[in-house]
Amino acid sequence: MAGSLKDQACVVGIGETKYSRGTPFSDLELGLQASMTAIEDAGLKPRDIDAVIIPGGFGTTAGDYAAAAQDLEKLTKDDPTWLEPHIELASLYYRLRRPEDGRKEREIVDRLTAEQQPKPPVKP
Repeated sequence: MAGSLKDQACVVGIGETKYSRGTPFSDLELGLQASMTAIEDAGLKPRDIDAVIIPGGFGTTAGDYAAAAQDLEKLTKDDPTWLEPHIELASLYYRLRRPEDGRKEREIVDRLTAEQQPKPPVKP
């Protein structure tokens, strides 16, 4: 089948958060805790991850875009080379009617994407 993802992706690490009620952590923080545990379990670093699929986006399912943006800002400070949070943050800035911040994040996304592209071999 053309365009099939069969045999194109795999799960190599598992992570979860502590089960609790009334946690002080946001959806994003809980998701990131579990993600970081899974990444560590796999023996990887966040920059080794090619893509993350976030159904509805962390923190945005309840419509709290400002809180989600704050969480993503923290994450991009912790690891400024992790592409996915910058993509989500650019989108949230536009939803929050912060187009200048959205453009800045988009520039970061473009730069990180270019840096991650394989370099052509140098001919002798």
